[in-house]
Amino acid sequence: MSLTRVLLLLSIVSFTSCSKERLLQMENSAFTAKIPENLQRAPQVVTLNSKNDLPFITAAGNSIDFSIDGFYRTKNFSPVDFPVRLEITELLSVKDIILHQKPTVSNGKLLTTDGQIKVQAFKDQDELQVFQGALQINMNGIFPGQGDPDMLLFLGKETEGRFNWQVDSSTCSVEKGRLYCQNISTTGTSGWDYVLFPYQLGWINIDKFADYSPTTSLSFVSDVDLKYVCKFLYFPDIQSIMQVYKEKAEVIPVGVKAFVIAFTFSEDETPYLHFEEITVRENQTINLRFNPTTREALEKKLESL
Repeated sequence: MSLTRVLLLLSIVSFTSCSKERLLQMENSAFTAKIPENLQRAPQVVTLNSKNDLPFITAAGNSIDFSIDGFYRTKNFSPVDFPVRLEITELLSVKDIILHQKPTVSNGKLLTTDGQIKVQAFKDQDELQVFQGALQINMNGIFPGQGDPDMLLFLGKETEGRFNWQVDSSTCSVEKGRLYCQNISTTGTSGWDYVLFPYQLGWINIDKFADYSPTTSLSFVSDVDLKYVCKFLYFPDIQSIMQVYKEKAEVIPVGVKAFVIAFTFSEDETPYLHFEEITVRENQTINLRFNPTTREALEKKLESL
């Protein structure tokens, strides 16, 4: 065999072995960080016709009760009556929190979470809001039967493509350096982990600020343009999920176990996944390497967290 033929054969083998990597390098524009809606938990939609339909028990077994006099139209503050329509989304697993991109972070600080719920209300086509104290949610956490008395009620908001949680401090006071709030309580023997009285509808989270130090930053590199990638860090020891929006994650606890979960989707919605367990070191760099997988395998991997 001539030298020319040998070189040609070697180049073909090399191209074939690297084809997956080159696909991702050369066709980044064909990938997206947009998570398909059918991988997310669909809202539960219900029409309540009278107070006899209350309390309403959700698909996850939580309870929603309210006074109809406490609802009002957001567009003009006018009161409403029955029937009203509720749309409810419950995120009670790490998998669902990741797939809905609702990281447990408040102004850059990690939160320990025990579950999230979104409640929206509508009268005809008008969106409704609620006065303080008119809405009660009885809720079990991610680990039912283990309600944490240190948990606070957080309200969520998306700004410029980033999601952030803020403490609902509308009924809170500071005593001996600790925040006490009347809008959340653990219920002991009543059968629920928490009773919530949020002052507004929307995304609601049961959280507390995680206790950790010292901290560092993590950098991410990849052959894939990271703007096409969803990147998350899950810290199981503090039950916290961070979404990484750029190439670096800041204020990360040193020495803790973390799972790196990064994925992107091709035009036909085939997922490409990087999944890695690490122990956080100072100024660590994570090299994201993606392999094609199936939607079922992606969900199973997230369910394992």
